Amino acid sequence: MALGFLVTALLLAGVAGLLMHYVYGGIRLHERGIDSTRAARVQLGSIAAAFLALQAVNFWLDRYSTLTSNSGKWTGALYTDVEAVIPTKGILPSQRCWWPFSLWSRVSSVVGSSR
Repeated sequence: MALGFLVTALLLAGVAGLLMHYVYGGIRLHERGIDSTRAARVQLGSIAAAFLALQAVNFWLDRYSTLTSNSGKWTGALYTDVEAVIPTKGILPSQRCWWPFSLWSRVSSVVGSSR
């Protein structure tokens, strides 16, 4: 419940931030591409990193819902759930955890640059 609220709040904050930066000139569209200010890149990158970190937590906690699923004839984890679904849901969070750090290192390099 709280995780869903945080994901929704981050998505709304990202969309609102994107629109406000566009309205106030932080993001400009040109024929040759998109130009953005440092503040827009830092804010939107931080929101994206936090969103991906929450997705990793969601994947990790979703493994436990497999144990009480009603997908087969019996309630609980079946053979394929134990051998395929649960390990996959354990691998995906590690991948999702790598992306926020990658985005954050990109954001911190933008903040530290002299442009």
